[in-house]
Amino acid sequence: MKGLLNMLRHIVFAVLLITILAGCAANEEAKNKIEDKLEQVEAATKISDWTQAEENVKSAKKEYQKELWKMQLLGDQTSYDNLKLAIDQLKAAVKTQNKNEISSQIAKSKSYLSEIFN
Repeated sequence: MKGLLNMLRHIVFAVLLITILAGCAANEEAKNKIEDKLEQVEAATKISDWTQAEENVKSAKKEYQKELWKMQLLGDQTSYDNLKLAIDQLKAAVKTQNKNEISSQIAKSKSYLSEIFN
C-alpha cells in the first residue's frame, strides 16, 4: 500500500511537471508567432513592398487577437494593451510608409511581447 501511494505521488508530480513545461512551450510559441509576423512586416518594408507589409500587419493583429487570452493570463493589462496600441500604430505607419516609425513600433511591440511572455 505504501509503495502504491509513493508511486502515485511520483505520477502526479510527473503529470504536473509535464503540464507546466507544455504551458511554457505554448507561451513561447505564441510569442514567436507574433514576432514572426512583425519581422515579416519589417522585411516587406525594407524592400518597400507596402501591400505585403499591410497584409503582414493584419496577420500580426490576428495573431494578437488569437493569443490575447494567454497574454491576459500572463501579463498585466498595461502590457497587452500597449502591444495592441503599438500594432495599431504600426498599421498607421505602414499606411503612411514611414519607415522610421515602422521600425520604432516593431521595436516597441517586441519589447511588450518580452514583458508579457518572460
